[in-house]
Amino acid sequence: MTNNTGRDSDKFMLRLPEGMRHEIKVAADHSGRSMNAEIVARLGATFDKEFDAPVEIVQIKPISISKQNAAALLGVSQPELDLLVEQGFIPRPKVAGTIILYPAKEFESAARRFLAD
Repeated sequence: MTNNTGRDSDKFMLRLPEGMRHEIKVAADHSGRSMNAEIVARLGATFDKEFDAPVEIVQIKPISISKQNAAALLGVSQPELDLLVEQGFIPRPKVAGTIILYPAKEFESAARRFLAD
């Protein structure tokens, strides 16, 4: 399998869940790649252990999590999640236009404390 992705490469239209495009953009910026190269590297790493991509790609944890996913992970509704944020149990999200993202590391720590109670 070649890992060249020029203009003549196969193209595939893809629908992303809300917030994922932003997460891909952040990860791509962090790794110094284009969004396309980030997606191809991550997919390649899951299909072929010998794919020419850094090992870190397989090990990267999400940088942020969408409001919908955050609520689902806690087993609460989005309004209940808002209340947990207001009460200080969960860290305040970052807002980028209409996208609401929670910092993954801080959310994970807060969620563990919340679910332990």
